[in-house]
Amino acid sequence: SEKPVDLWEIDGVYYADTLFLDIKESILNNDVPPKLQHYGRKCEQTLTTVEKDENLNDRMMRLKTQLNEEKTEICTVQMVKIGKILIAVAAEIDARDDENNLVEIKCCVRPPQDNPYRVKFNYEVKQRKWWVQSRLVNIKTIAVAWRTEEGIVDEVQLMETDKIPEICQEHGATWDGNVIENFLEDILTKMIEFCKKNENTLFRFTFHPVTRMISVKQVPEGDTTLVKRIGLVKSGRVGAGEFCCV
Repeated sequence: SEKPVDLWEIDGVYYADTLFLDIKESILNNDVPPKLQHYGRKCEQTLTTVEKDENLNDRMMRLKTQLNEEKTEICTVQMVKIGKILIAVAAEIDARDDENNLVEIKCCVRPPQDNPYRVKFNYEVKQRKWWVQSRLVNIKTIAVAWRTEEGIVDEVQLMETDKIPEICQEHGATWDGNVIENFLEDILTKMIEFCKKNENTLFRFTFHPVTRMISVKQVPEGDTTLVKRIGLVKSGRVGAGEFCCV
């Protein structure tokens, strides 16, 4: 059977020379167990409120989240080009450094060197996901908080996003960043072509890991907030152009 962690669903509507996409939260919420979500949140809070007398990596002292009364992340829209497609991605980012660059924070267990499977998984899967996520929102630096099985962070490492594919390949990973980008461009191109033929119609794209196929179906407008948000574009309150919005 298909596991929620392997599935992804994306709603799409084509309007005003733009394909608007919305990743379904019901799928994402099953991705990380509650215990790991707790570790991640506590780690982000610690690294973005670090004081000078705390025993943490000095390089992290500059990381400060721009906080207001309720939010603990930075809401931003980033423009990125994948092949010939210009993408506007709405994202929540963990922090900025002192040069105003966006920084993503990851917290995970350091793979034991005597466990080849976990070492391989780190470079073949985990860091590949970090690279894709950060590449799509123009994040140049990832702050990785390596923790013990008991949840104690013993090192914070700054990783340059652009160097991750090369580093992973040096450790035996088989994935290629250029291949991933070409695949993403191909998928988005097909989504644009399909939805453009049925403008103003809401579709849901679902990836099925067992068959490795993507299915598409029309869904009711009331099943998503995407149509309501596109209404802001129609009213002139939000602009649109010839690109893909996620």
